[in-house]
Amino acid sequence: MTGYGHPPQRGGSVVTAVVVGAMVVALAAAATFVYVGVQIGSRAVVGRAVAITPDYGRADQVAVRYARGAAAIDYRRIDAWKSAVVWHTSPELKARLEGTFGAMTSLVTGMQWVSTVTGEPDAVRRQAKGLTAVVDVFMHIRTVSSAAAQGSSSTVQYVITLDGARDWLITDVGAPGTPR
Repeated sequence: MTGYGHPPQRGGSVVTAVVVGAMVVALAAAATFVYVGVQIGSRAVVGRAVAITPDYGRADQVAVRYARGAAAIDYRRIDAWKSAVVWHTSPELKARLEGTFGAMTSLVTGMQWVSTVTGEPDAVRRQAKGLTAVVDVFMHIRTVSSAAAQGSSSTVQYVITLDGARDWLITDVGAPGTPR
């Protein structure tokens, strides 16, 4: 007995060590569980952010492809040009463009118009807001026609509006300063 009326306890430090050890293991397991949960959760959040972040590079690709097709006019292949002009356009824009085909076909065939794209776009500028992008594409072309048999070179600017919610469908096409 000790001086306070209690018998000395043996093995108390062993029990304390076991309890403390169990607590350390439990805390380590809990910390690991929390860490893994945070990592999985952050990957899910990053994955969702990537999924909703607009792919403006895709918008640029669509706009450049469209401008290249629209700029390449050959009166001998007018149907191919018409297909290029309505490629990847919204139903509303397609209807508007098709409404101009009669007059354009008469002009292009009457003048024996041939425009050839010469090289890559000179510049591509984009203004983007959310899932809408307006891309300016500058195409260098060489045009030959019955009115200019020697031909002429020029740069044509296409102002193309795209809707990212619809796989960058083209919703409007124009030139700078034209009302839309």
